[in-house]
Amino acid sequence: MSRGLNVRLNDLIPGYQWITQVGIGSITVDHFTKKFSNLLKYPQALSELIIFGYISLENLQFFMDNCPNLTRVGFELTSLNLMSLYEIANSSEHTALRMPQNLAVFRISVFVYDHSESVRAAHIIRPIVDGCACPNLHRIVFHAVLVDSFNLRDYHTVAQKLISDHAPSLKSLNIHIKQVLFNPITAVLLGDHSVFEDRDSKIGSLQLRQFRLTIDRYFDKWLPLLTQSKNEMRSLELNVRGASWRSLEPVISVCIDTLEELSVLNISSIDGTRVSGLDMGILRQCKNLRSLNLSHQERTVAIFPNISRTGYLPRSLETVTISRFIVKYHQVLFFLIQLPNLKNLTLNYWNESQDALRATLAVLPFLFKFHITSVTNLELTDTNRLMSNARKDAIRLDNFLGRATGMFKKEVTENDTTFRIVCDRCDTSGIVVDGLSSVILEKKASF
Repeated sequence: MSRGLNVRLNDLIPGYQWITQVGIGSITVDHFTKKFSNLLKYPQALSELIIFGYISLENLQFFMDNCPNLTRVGFELTSLNLMSLYEIANSSEHTALRMPQNLAVFRISVFVYDHSESVRAAHIIRPIVDGCACPNLHRIVFHAVLVDSFNLRDYHTVAQKLISDHAPSLKSLNIHIKQVLFNPITAVLLGDHSVFEDRDSKIGSLQLRQFRLTIDRYFDKWLPLLTQSKNEMRSLELNVRGASWRSLEPVISVCIDTLEELSVLNISSIDGTRVSGLDMGILRQCKNLRSLNLSHQERTVAIFPNISRTGYLPRSLETVTISRFIVKYHQVLFFLIQLPNLKNLTLNYWNESQDALRATLAVLPFLFKFHITSVTNLELTDTNRLMSNARKDAIRLDNFLGRATGMFKKEVTENDTTFRIVCDRCDTSGIVVDGLSSVILEKKASF
C-alpha cells in the first residue's frame, strides 16, 4: 500500500496544482501535457504511477527520473487513449524513455476492439518494454484482450521479451492474453501472420514463486518457460484453452516439491484422437499442496470425463474445487473422510446420476454426527436438471442439522431450479454438530 493520497491527475481541470502542496502516494494520469517544473512537493512519497490517459513524453520522464521511491508503474491502453499514447511511440526521443531502476511491479493492460487498434497498441508498448531495464523488478502483470484482432503473436512476443529481460529478479508473473472473435470467418481468412521473434532467452535463470497464465493459443511457446527454468513455484494457475491434462503434467511435475496452490481451468478432455479423464496420480508427490481447483472446459459435450486415482491426492489439502468432472460416490467419501485437513469442498456438475447425489446426502448426517469429516463448507451443484428425487434426503439433512433459522429453499425460475441449504454450527438434542458450517445444494439447468 502506498503512503500519501491517491489522486487522478488531469491538467484540463482548473485547480489541479493543489497536489503540489501535499504528499501524493499514487497518481493515475488522465491528462497531463502542461509543463510544470515543480509538480510534486514531496516526490519521495510517490510509489505508484498509472498512465490511463494522455501524457507527454517529457512529463512521463519527469516522474521516472524525480521520484526515487516509485516502485509500481502501470500502463492502461484502451480504444479511448491509444491516439494520445501513440505520440510517445512515434517520438524520435522514445529511446530516452527510462523506467526507474528500483521498479518492483510493472503492469501493462490492453483492451482494444479491432485489428487496427491492436496493431497500434502493440506499436505503443514495444518502446515502453524496451525502456524497462530494471534489475529489481519482481512482478509483471501483462493483460491483453483483443477483439477481432489477428496479431495475437505480437503480444506473446512482447510479453516473453519482457520476461526474458528480467528473468533473474522475477518472482511473480500474471499473463493474460485472450482473443475474442465476433467474426470467426474473417479470422479464418486472414489468419495470424505474425511470427515469434527468435531471441537469446534467459528463462533458465527464472525462479518464479507465483505464475498465472491465461491464453488461447501458442501454449507450446510458453512450455520452455514453465519446464526449463529453476522455478520454486508456490502458486500456479493455468487457463489454457484446448490443453489436455496430459499436456499440462510436465508443467506440474517440475514444481511438485514446492507447490501449495494449484488451479487448472478450462481443461480439455480431448487428448490427440481420444477422450481422456483426469488422472490424479501426478499430484501424489505434492506434499505441500493446500488448495486444488480443477475445471473442465465449459462449452463442450454434455458427458463430462471421469476423475481417476483420487486416492493419490495429498493429505495436506485444505480446499478442493472440482467442476464439470464426474466424481463417483466413493470418491466423494474419500474427500470427506480421508483428507484430514480438508475444510472446503466444492463439486460443481459432478454426479452422473441422482443415486450418487442421494447417497451422498444420506451419509452426510452420520459423518457430521460422529465427527468423521473435517469439512466445514460443502457446496454441491447437481449435474441433472431435476433434484426432485433428492428432495427427501435434503430435507432429512436439514432436519438433522436442526438450526432454528435453517433454510430449505426451492427457487424456480424460467431457466433454473435451485435447492439451497445453509446451516451454521448447531446443537441438536444435545449433539454438537461442530463439523459443518454450511452446506449448499444447488442445481442450475443451463450450464
